[in-house]
This record gives sequence, structure tokens and C-alpha cells, in this order.
Amino acid sequence: MHPRQKIIELRELLAEKYPQQEVKTCGAFPTGVEEIDQALSGGLPQGAITEVTSACGGGLLLVSLLQKVEQARAFVALIDGRDSFDPATVKKCALRRLLWVRCHSAELAVKAADLLLRDGNLPLAVLDLRSNTREELRAIPATAWYRLQRVVEPTATAFLVLTRKSLVSSARVKLQLEGHFTLDAFAQRQADLTKALGAHATDVSRIQVRQFA
Repeated sequence: MHPRQKIIELRELLAEKYPQQEVKTCGAFPTGVEEIDQALSGGLPQGAITEVTSACGGGLLLVSLLQKVEQARAFVALIDGRDSFDPATVKKCALRRLLWVRCHSAELAVKAADLLLRDGNLPLAVLDLRSNTREELRAIPATAWYRLQRVVEPTATAFLVLTRKSLVSSARVKLQLEGHFTLDAFAQRQADLTKALGAHATDVSRIQVRQFA
């Protein structure tokens, strides 16, 4: 089958399985983590890229997001850059609203994100690049991030990119998770660990406005 035909069939499948829902006017998708939502003035901004950088803690945020998606009866796409997501970390009911795109390289993951964002059928899309190598991430051209920003801008999709070190040049908001965990964390409840994530957000768009004013 020709690659173009595969893309057409995938888009038709997405439109059928994840029909366009009424767009909320709040302008943000709540993460379910109170401190992070406060730092982001309500949640992940719609029509924009938010980059969350963390040495650890990104997985906790992802689990919280999937639970929030289930509560909101919405849908989410997880573009897994290294096929590292463990479905056992979330409740089965949350998996029913998850489109899991399993990739084996950062290049393929970025292409998959481009495809999904163009449809605009999902209120939330997550690109997880935490497990990809530095060499792969460095090979992603800056133009790819600006292209993704242009694609998501006219939609109501909140696009989250999870990384270990900042690399998304077109992100409107950059969020640094500052929590640090030891081996004792394995004995703690997930809710307690989530509260300890810590967050520092930077609105890049406002910085740019001040610079050029």
C-alpha cells in the first residue's frame, strides 16, 4: 500500500474513532496537578506547544493527565518517542480514551505528531521524548518545531512535549519540574509524589513581546 493511502486511511480512522467535540472556551486543558495548573494559569494552553522538562517526574505528570482525560471524558494521543510507556501505570478505564502511537525514533515521533495535530480532533496530544537519545533529539531541525506550532495554532488542541532538557524552540510555555525523588519514593503514594513535583513556568511569548516592545 502506498504511504499516502496509509495516511488517508489513518486520518479517516481518527475522525471516526475520535469525533470532533465541542471546543471549551477556557483556553487551557487542566493537568490535574494543582501546583502545575496554577503555574500555567489554568492548564496547558490550547493552540500552542508547552514543553515540560524534568530529570524525573514527567511520568507522574503523564499519569495525572491520563486520569484527568478520563474524568473529562475526553481523548488524548500519546506519541511515544521510544515505545517506553507502561500501560500498567494507569487505570484501565483511562486507556479507553488513549490513542497510543508507538514509535522507535524521535524522527518518526515528530512526523506522527505532525499528522495527528493536522486533524485537530483531539483536545490533548502528548509527545514523549524523554527516552530518546541526545543524538536523535539534536537531529531534529528547529524548523520542525515551528512547523508543529503553525499546525497546532488554529486548533483547540493542547500540545505537550515531554523532554529531559529543553529543546523545543517554538514552545509558548516552558515548564520545569523541580521535584527530586529518592528510592524512598517507591514506598509513597502516587498522589503524594505528584504534589511534590514542584513547577516553574516561563511564558516565552510574553518574554519575546517585552524584548521587542
